[in-house]
Amino acid sequence: MAEPLSPIGFWSYTSSDEAHSDGHLSALRLRLAAQLQLVIGRRQTVSIFQDKVAIPFGATWREAIDEALDKSSFLIPIDTPRFWKASGAAVKCGISASGSSASGATI
Repeated sequence: MAEPLSPIGFWSYTSSDEAHSDGHLSALRLRLAAQLQLVIGRRQTVSIFQDKVAIPFGATWREAIDEALDKSSFLIPIDTPRFWKASGAAVKCGISASGSSASGATI
């Protein structure tokens, strides 16, 4: 039997959305992680990566993001107009501007 995926998520958002939300996006990430932890229980620790919390000052940003994406078992894109206008957001999600995923599925 295959091992279950680790409950590691990637919080994908724009810093301008975070600024305009007065920190509510970060608070939502924390609440979501806590709720998922209640569902999963103590078997595994839920973690949702957020760059401003997880990347230390002076670290190579791009490498840290790529590593976090590689380790993630789920993605939480904060879907706003700013998100889609942000450089590389759709590419990181594997979605083209036409709404097709990298696998060819339409979303």
